[in-house]
Amino acid sequence: MTQHRPHIVTTSAGFSVAGVGGKAPKFDSRKEAEAWLEGHFETIPEKKRPQSRACMCCGKEFLSLGFHNRLCDRCRGAGGALSDEVRPQLPKGRGR
Repeated sequence: MTQHRPHIVTTSAGFSVAGVGGKAPKFDSRKEAEAWLEGHFETIPEKKRPQSRACMCCGKEFLSLGFHNRLCDRCRGAGGALSDEVRPQLPKGRGR
């Protein structure tokens, strides 16, 4: 079973905080969910908390949700906008 770090999720009832073991109530707004997470941050086991990391693209510090999350929001969003001249060329057929 994969362990997810705490993050805000949209539900049919509004918003909630996932990754805290089902302890979070439902919220009407994202702002309320963020406030609840901030107030309960210290009760979350340290290895499940978001950690500050440097973006692998620009080097800017951001809160990473885990090993899979190594690019800041700005760089992750810019990936699709790279032209073919800038986009790295990967070998074809490897890893599949």
